[in-house]
Amino acid sequence: MLYRLGKFASLTCARLGLALTVLVGAQTGCTTYRILRYRQPDARNQGMFPSRLVRKAEKPFEFAVAPTQRSDLDSLTVRAPDNRRIPFQQYMAEYSVLAFVVIRNDTILYERYRDGMTAQTIHSSFSMAKSVLSALVGIALADGAIKSLDQPVTDYLPYLRGKPAYEGVTIRHLLEMKSGLRYTKTGKGFWSDFRSDEAHIYYAANLRNAVAGAKRDLPPGAKWVYKDTDADLLGLVVSAATGKTIAAFTEERLWRRIGTEHDATWSLDRRDGDESVASGFNAIARDFARFGRLYLNGGTWQGEQIVPAGWVAASTAVDSSRREPEVSNWWKMQHTLYWWHPIQPPAGEFYADGSHGQRIYVDPKTRTIIVQLANKSDQDFPFRKIVAYLNGTKWDYPRSIPSIVYTAAVRFGADSVRPAFERSIAELDRDPEGFVITQSGMLTVGANLLKDQKTLPSAIEVYRIVTRRYPMAPAGFLGLADAYEKSGDKGAAAEARRHAADLTRAP
Repeated sequence: MLYRLGKFASLTCARLGLALTVLVGAQTGCTTYRILRYRQPDARNQGMFPSRLVRKAEKPFEFAVAPTQRSDLDSLTVRAPDNRRIPFQQYMAEYSVLAFVVIRNDTILYERYRDGMTAQTIHSSFSMAKSVLSALVGIALADGAIKSLDQPVTDYLPYLRGKPAYEGVTIRHLLEMKSGLRYTKTGKGFWSDFRSDEAHIYYAANLRNAVAGAKRDLPPGAKWVYKDTDADLLGLVVSAATGKTIAAFTEERLWRRIGTEHDATWSLDRRDGDESVASGFNAIARDFARFGRLYLNGGTWQGEQIVPAGWVAASTAVDSSRREPEVSNWWKMQHTLYWWHPIQPPAGEFYADGSHGQRIYVDPKTRTIIVQLANKSDQDFPFRKIVAYLNGTKWDYPRSIPSIVYTAAVRFGADSVRPAFERSIAELDRDPEGFVITQSGMLTVGANLLKDQKTLPSAIEVYRIVTRRYPMAPAGFLGLADAYEKSGDKGAAAEARRHAADLTRAP
């Protein structure tokens, strides 16, 4: 989130309510104050929310520590978000990586803390909290507290009955992030950010009221859309089903059973209120690693099944029927039960992911766990590079076909776009691990080329490629329509828009 509202930051709740009544009518209260006071969330500022304690294990599980730390990782060349190749030590400094722990076969090989962070510093997980929540759902389902994932949400949250947005919404829809609930995001300007669902859910002073006011965008099950609302609703369901606070359930059924060495906390929406399960779990780096170890071992801890094995397997398995990722970067990330894993190549890795650079990465093949805690969202993914290096194997980052196409368009013009694309696709067929292409990546190239009249012919050619490669995607035809419109070809633009409308209406 990014808010440009600093001039209001010093207002108290009471004064703020009065000021905003003039500006935006009924927008008052401490949710509003938090939005304006804190604006962009900070991974190190958990003090903005009250919290509830999650006590550590009575006897901690101790990772072994290698007698000689792998300091050679400091100089390992990794890729930065701007595509520079830099030493990993420089990467950590430039991208605000505060903690980085590499564990293989239960032995800590590399552990670095920066900028005041220590091994005992509690740090925000942001959306890694969703992976913790997923474990709690699997446990509650196995316990029988949740009867079925296909139950309506209103079975557990009866105060939502009668609200049109929740008609037909099941627990499974929440786990798949297919509730159909509206979720407007930040990043589109002052008032858009201020009114966004993203800001009002993250900073909610009363989550129950916030979700009760949700609107519907799509039928349940129609489309995956990443949103905190679904996770926070799921947390309310787990709490209602178990009759416990999320913190108490986490402590009893998870945290104290996996050898944690430090108390954790769940951030609350208000004092004595509900846990903000979409982003509010806070712990130390080694305890996040212990949670990763639990999933590395199929949900077992020292011979005891903590999270059902089937639930862990379902959370970390690649769904080969889904060719396009939920989030497109060079890893093509797929999202399953609030865990992430790459589609291409399906090497078995999986990870929990949070804003501002929080990661718990697990590679079962090499029994490696990596925890990264950071305070900057602009991050690349150095994990596979590090694992390959430790394993003594050669590996490099795959080349982005959208980037290749964009470079050809800018340097050599529209006539070079299709040849560059076709050569790259041929190489992708020969070397699937060496190249990556995603629909959203190609759409981004088209949008960037569309901004400049000089590259408009290239934009048209890129959108033509997109509509042929992804013929069922309305976004490609809408982009093509915009490009034709800007070129002055009104007839072609209208035809492309009609095609997009037909695809949108298709069942």
